[in-house]
Amino acid sequence: AVQVDAIKGVGWFADPVYKGDYPELLKEILGKHLPRFTVEEKNLLLQASNPEFNFYGLNTYSGRFVEAV
Repeated sequence: AVQVDAIKGVGWFADPVYKGDYPELLKEILGKHLPRFTVEEKNLLLQASNPEFNFYGLNTYSGRFVEAV
């Protein structure tokens, strides 16, 4: 449950920046409701994550608890 929550929270933002696409688990969970990147958009994202772009900051605040159901 914690891993899924982390993928939903961090992978939603970080994976497209560093990997050019959303995490596979997020695609499975959200299906057709998740926007899809075109090949051009994926290439732009990957070009932006070159070594000069080596910092990613995500400031989040949460008081949520996660448990498996």
